[in-house]
Amino acid sequence: MGDRSGGSSSSSEEEEPLGAELVQVGTALYSQACQELGTRGGDAKEAELLLTGSLESFQSALAAPEALAEAAASDGETLDEALHDIKTLLAEVQVLLGRVVEWKHPDKSRKMYEEATQHDPSSAAPRLELARLLWRNGTSASELQRSQSLLTESLALAREARDEEVEREAGLLLARLHSQQPGHQAETHAVLRSLGGFTWTLAPFLTSTDWTRGQPPAQVHGPAPPGSVQPLFAFDSALPGVLLSHMKWAFRPGAAFWRHHEYDGPRTGFFSYQHSLPPPVDGITSPASSLDQVILHLQRVVAQKVPRVAQARFAEWWAHSRPHSNGHRLHYDYVDDGEGKPPRHPICSTVLFVTADCGGPTLVLDQTVAKPTTSMGWLVRPSANRVACFDGRHLHAVMPGVGLSPAGGSARRLTFMVAFWEDDPRAPPFPYPRTEEGSGTQAQTPTKWVEEVLRPLRGPRVDKAELGLVRDDEVLFLASIVEAVEDDRGSSPERPRTKRARLGRSKSVDLLDDRVFAPLTALNSGINLAEKGECSLNCGGKCPACLARCLGYSGGDGGDDGDDD
Repeated sequence: MGDRSGGSSSSSEEEEPLGAELVQVGTALYSQACQELGTRGGDAKEAELLLTGSLESFQSALAAPEALAEAAASDGETLDEALHDIKTLLAEVQVLLGRVVEWKHPDKSRKMYEEATQHDPSSAAPRLELARLLWRNGTSASELQRSQSLLTESLALAREARDEEVEREAGLLLARLHSQQPGHQAETHAVLRSLGGFTWTLAPFLTSTDWTRGQPPAQVHGPAPPGSVQPLFAFDSALPGVLLSHMKWAFRPGAAFWRHHEYDGPRTGFFSYQHSLPPPVDGITSPASSLDQVILHLQRVVAQKVPRVAQARFAEWWAHSRPHSNGHRLHYDYVDDGEGKPPRHPICSTVLFVTADCGGPTLVLDQTVAKPTTSMGWLVRPSANRVACFDGRHLHAVMPGVGLSPAGGSARRLTFMVAFWEDDPRAPPFPYPRTEEGSGTQAQTPTKWVEEVLRPLRGPRVDKAELGLVRDDEVLFLASIVEAVEDDRGSSPERPRTKRARLGRSKSVDLLDDRVFAPLTALNSGINLAEKGECSLNCGGKCPACLARCLGYSGGDGGDDGDDD
């Protein structure tokens, strides 16, 4: 080979690596990136750099066919065989790099997935990731149709390659997509049968109803059975205008809060902050900030239906900004005190819909840790300035939006959650700016996001503002939650007679059982490097998997577990 650098060949460092060396470099960088991403608390930025270097090495190798042919001949391969191997590795790198950067560069990720399907037409993974991203960010019916086609192709390719992980993920997403389309009950059941292991699925009226548009289906009408205790309440016009305007501004799409916490980033797990609630003075509190005023006003609003919340000594809050297609998996709000103690739940949890341009309703079930089966449920649809509050012991979730977003692909379902606790929830304390002792002046400049959420209000006082409108009519009762997965003859298979499914015939089912198909998760890339928690839900220990691992608590004999609110 001649001198590729155009100068002296005495120094090997000045020579451009040959094809084989480029492939070796690309492979080594890819391996290092996989190791980084396989470590809890791994550095996503470092992985991104490694994967970018790997990508460039493989692309350079493909751009030097003469050197590649020479290297292939020395290994006893043809050029076509060498090109096939490199493109296969390149597609793997593109898929992984796309998943790492998707939260901040979705267009770049889409390009990566598209190219990967071309570099390795027989691979199921690029089609799976592309289908999920098109569904998550889709703005047209054709994109949703393409997503369904890609999932079908991915499922077939994964089965052919015996890639069980991709097969299951593609199958679950395809079943979910069918379940969200009216009239696709048979297709949903067919996919679930092919995956195996599913006995129950959420009822189709629950998953395929567009709750943000149109009237509720017939299945939600009718009173709850005698003796049942409604755990969910709703209030409209929950915040006075000045507080609602503040929340819209403090948590707007470009707010410092989201940037500071790298919301949706792979290193960001569940995070929340807690405030101590001051004692009342002559029936009126003296809030320290605009954010405190929001929390205290919400406390007064929900006390109309849950008087015990007035006894709360702590408020824990967090916020979510979700696209239309994202739901949130079934979970409990709780604190694990360890040492075999039962879980500790908030007095009540609240959901304030700051904006409600898209997304699905909040679903609350009659299932608790002490009563580990679901037979009925209640839901509240999103509406701007509506607050839902529910008994903190109850299993709950967010239903994903159906179809395309009614407000366009960039719309978000912005919610602000507050859990009111009688005892310390042990969340990080809110980082109020410190003051110089005795001076009343700030000892440090607060971070930008803290400054924004504490920005002084611009408007009238709100300590005696109206407490919203009780909307019992907006709490929709669901007499059924699940249906049995039918076999290919159209009949229900025999139920396993285990304790957890002992009430199966009356459709009282443990929704956390692995045999129940409950497609409520976010359509995110699945890359999670958060140091807190050990699941891929960014839940901070509040998901079913973490609950089962951490608690190990049977909760008694299936009766109700405590006080009425």
